[in-house]
Amino acid sequence: METLRIQARFIVASPQEIHHPGQLVIRGGTIIEVTPKTHLPADVELAHHALLPGLVNCHTHLEFSDLASPLPAGGSFPEWIGAVVGRRRELSRLQD
Repeated sequence: METLRIQARFIVASPQEIHHPGQLVIRGGTIIEVTPKTHLPADVELAHHALLPGLVNCHTHLEFSDLASPLPAGGSFPEWIGAVVGRRRELSRLQD
């Protein structure tokens, strides 16, 4: 099974585990090791790069085009989301 070693200026394995520099070892398409720079030569050298895990963009777009004015943002975020959900339910009942 082929092994690939990638050396990078920074490897962020987690917020608590950041290697500067670091080496990522891949075997058979799976990451098997993330370490500080080792004495083993890299197959790929990313001297000016940082490797990060896949990031998740967890924001959302809410559709408010049917509103004459925005829902008030007073109070807490959970209260505001409750108002958004209430508005959606109200519209759903009116459309039925």
